[in-house]
Amino acid sequence: MHAFWAALLAWVVILILMAVSLLLLRRQIIKFFFANFTKVLMTDNYVENLAEMYAVIFKLTPQLLLECELRSASGKSLERPFGTALRFSKWEYLFFNPVYLSRMPLADGLSAGTDVVIGPKARRPLTLQLPVMIGGMAYCNALSPAVKVALAKAASAVGTCANTGHGPFLKEERAAADKLVLQYSKGQWAHDEEIIRQADMVEIVFGRGSIG
Repeated sequence: MHAFWAALLAWVVILILMAVSLLLLRRQIIKFFFANFTKVLMTDNYVENLAEMYAVIFKLTPQLLLECELRSASGKSLERPFGTALRFSKWEYLFFNPVYLSRMPLADGLSAGTDVVIGPKARRPLTLQLPVMIGGMAYCNALSPAVKVALAKAASAVGTCANTGHGPFLKEERAAADKLVLQYSKGQWAHDEEIIRQADMVEIVFGRGSIG
């Protein structure tokens, strides 16, 4: 019993000392933690910065960010019991099907093709099996060679095209991609005629949305 009261007294003394220290040094402690936090926040690269999460949430809203994470984790579309997250005004409850402007739509239950031809009047049009393309993400500037090759293989598997992005030409990506779009940018990469002729389509870059 004596040991118990001695231990309890020791803890009380420690807590009192900690409280007194916090009271006397509160300004220095707050300044230390705040200065270190703001230094990290103001000096880290944007892709590694803690503030990036705030920017993403502010742009997408917490619900859209959560739903994106749920889709990426399951690989399936979401089943919302409460319906769409979109909020419409009274006029926006009216929906129009633009297909009626050119032809009659297919009846329900019939299969529809997803093939897309880019540049149908070109000498070498680009034909894709679905209207979804891999975005331009550069080797070295953004992605590693392994990721570039993986994206090229995935594009080939589903019948679409890969994209070199704003960066150097990667031979392994060309070998893995059935169809490859070459970005012709203001940088010094991939301007040789020999490289350009290896592309299935050339995408001329006028600007970059990731820099601003």
